[in-house]
Amino acid sequence: MTKMYVVRHEKFATGAFFLDRDEAEAMARTLAEQWVGVGILDRDSDSGLYVTELELGHVYADLEDKLDL
Repeated sequence: MTKMYVVRHEKFATGAFFLDRDEAEAMARTLAEQWVGVGILDRDSDSGLYVTELELGHVYADLEDKLDL
């Protein structure tokens, strides 16, 4: 099965899907830097962003649950 990597945040409603883990991790770092730049996060705090690895079939099931389809 195809794997996907999801950038998520523990509090904010944000997410991005990638087929490459390195790209997902780079996006998480970029978001954290941007959020520090605009004052959403403190530079010394945990960003709350994380990358989750999912198999493609599980992504659809997860989205259906969250969207109540």
